[in-house]
Amino acid sequence: MSDVRAKYLRKLEESRRPRTHWRGVDPDDTQAEWLFETVEESGEHVAVKQVIVEPNGAVHRYSWERLEDRVGFLTDQPVKSGEGLEVIPGDDFARRWAPSVW
Repeated sequence: MSDVRAKYLRKLEESRRPRTHWRGVDPDDTQAEWLFETVEESGEHVAVKQVIVEPNGAVHRYSWERLEDRVGFLTDQPVKSGEGLEVIPGDDFARRWAPSVW
């Protein structure tokens, strides 16, 4: 199943569709930060990239190339405004996603 999901997400990520970038906090740990890059698909914002920043500064990145690890996973639920998330500039997301930070 992850192979099918990875192919689907790769196709979305490589598309020329507009991106929306989001920031929020983990409702279970308000010190942890979540960031998403989404692409609209069938009226929903599908996450193609996700960054989780833990309170201790550890950073975890997920995309079609790495759907999950021992800490977490790329959300499989649509990203929605009004769920504690705010739209942010793409540059803000890109700085946290940048490989130089890995």
